[in-house]
Amino acid sequence: MSEGNTLLDVPTFCEVQLMSEQKEKRPSKPKKVLIREIAELSDSFNLTSLERTNIENLIQIKVLLDSK
Repeated sequence: MSEGNTLLDVPTFCEVQLMSEQKEKRPSKPKKVLIREIAELSDSFNLTSLERTNIENLIQIKVLLDSK
């Protein structure tokens, strides 16, 4: 048998997808920063509720408030 790469050394499709997804992720603002920015734009939100909201939704809330 020849030495070198074997099929075990080749990444699987899932591993390649995970590696590409990790590279594509942009750094996002910390959740606390987004909550503070939303609170500065509007006092209509309950801060406790915003703390339970996921980052993707916080980003969308901020986009909507910025567009006013």
